[in-house]
Amino acid sequence: MDNQKGLLNFIEGRVSISDEERKVLLASFKVSNKNKNDYLIKHDDRARHLYFIVNGSIRIFKYDSEGNEITTHLFRANSFVTSFESFVNATPSDENVQCISQCEYLSISKEDYDAFYKTVKAWPIFCRKIYEDYIKKKDERIYAFQHLSATERYQNLMETEPDVVLNTEVKYLASYLGIKPQSLSRIRSSIK
Repeated sequence: MDNQKGLLNFIEGRVSISDEERKVLLASFKVSNKNKNDYLIKHDDRARHLYFIVNGSIRIFKYDSEGNEITTHLFRANSFVTSFESFVNATPSDENVQCISQCEYLSISKEDYDAFYKTVKAWPIFCRKIYEDYIKKKDERIYAFQHLSATERYQNLMETEPDVVLNTEVKYLASYLGIKPQSLSRIRSSIK
């Protein structure tokens, strides 16, 4: 139950649910663990689950035209993660979802997720808020790449998500910021 407390707090911080709906939700989310470097979703898989991170870190990455990994999202505890487009549209994923630390998470199947639209009155509202947050974060990232220097992107991330900056391997953090690891090291040393 402790691992589900964060999920309930997260949901109830955004929408109101009844005691009965709470029971239905908790029964549908399954507890699992993955090791560092394990994948939740690989490129071309269909995303069949939505994950709520209890402990650990997860990244989403794609490959560029030269086969290099480009980290597009970094997630920590108390976050929902999946390959959203694949999950919503039941299409093959164009991205990879990988644990970058030991992870404990709760997962819900697409079938149960869809069933909640009929059984949990606030579920559509909650899901809309999750997608809006995801889109907002994606838009902020695009804006940062278009208008901020690498140093400014790093400082912005340090201000908004210091836990991500302090607990993510340099190679993933540098990729997320769109720079080489050596450049990230220089930025960090110039700021200290």
